[in-house]
Amino acid sequence: MLCIKENAFEEVKLDNGFKIFRNSNFHLGIVFDEDSVENFIKIAKKIEGKFHVYSFSLDNAVPSYEYKELKGRVKLCPIPEAILHVYRRVFKE
Repeated sequence: MLCIKENAFEEVKLDNGFKIFRNSNFHLGIVFDEDSVENFIKIAKKIEGKFHVYSFSLDNAVPSYEYKELKGRVKLCPIPEAILHVYRRVFKE
């Protein structure tokens, strides 16, 4: 759903904890697991261009301090509430 929202469908990197896609204007980073942030940043630093990053958490927090190494290149985006709702239900069960 985030790829549709951001119109970014070209796969750049698929990992267990994150995925990176791109469109003609920027890269889309989706970090599924808090433990994967460090590896995501390591890979993202090697990719030129700007990023829109969605980082999943069980609350609505966007952990900007974790992405300071990409400062100026990253736009941290909150997960849309509809997606968070599904995510919470899945992990609650």
